[in-house]
Amino acid sequence: MAIDYLTALKMIPWDDVVRNAPSIIDGSKRLWNAVTKGAQPAATSMESRVASLEDEVSDLKQELISSADLIKALAEQNSQLVQAVSALQGRVRLLLGGLAALGICTVTLIVLVLAR
Repeated sequence: MAIDYLTALKMIPWDDVVRNAPSIIDGSKRLWNAVTKGAQPAATSMESRVASLEDEVSDLKQELISSADLIKALAEQNSQLVQAVSALQGRVRLLLGGLAALGICTVTLIVLVLAR
């Protein structure tokens, strides 16, 4: 079973994963900082409250965009991993078929040798 994992690791396009890692890390840091950002003090006048709310809505839009970009990057990497696993499953099926054919040939040869 360890060989299957090693083969899977070899099939992963690590250059793409490494190339996208900094942007995913940056996006996750921005998302984390935005989520954990503390509440701002309450404004006194109506105009300042409206301005504050407009700024907050703008910040939320930017966070939504960065979250969507992060999710897209993670989905692309997940897709690459799924493709690698699918390729490995196909190889395993092929190897099992070959193993079954070799087993049948071996049993047939043993029967022929013992029958003489």
